[in-house]
Amino acid sequence: MKTGEEGRRVREIYTTGGTISEAHGFGHNMAMPSELPSFHLRLSVELKERLEAVAAVNNRSVTAEMTARLERSFDLDQVGRGKALQLVTEAAKILQKGS
Repeated sequence: MKTGEEGRRVREIYTTGGTISEAHGFGHNMAMPSELPSFHLRLSVELKERLEAVAAVNNRSVTAEMTARLERSFDLDQVGRGKALQLVTEAAKILQKGS
């Protein structure tokens, strides 16, 4: 888990529906790739090959493809929470009508 100012910014962006790229300075204040944090990731050969193939189709580097897919997964989390809240609200209205 990130600590300090960077961790606060990542948490703020996540909770407001932003992207991790924003947390690392993409967009208005584009950061150089060498300035971004990195980590080593072990993948199966099959998954690595799939990532390489889809990255080529999308005209991206493997890193850019992985980043886009991770960010999209966070977007889906936000959509899921919104849908759950909508369903709970609708259920509450139905229950109130039945009381």
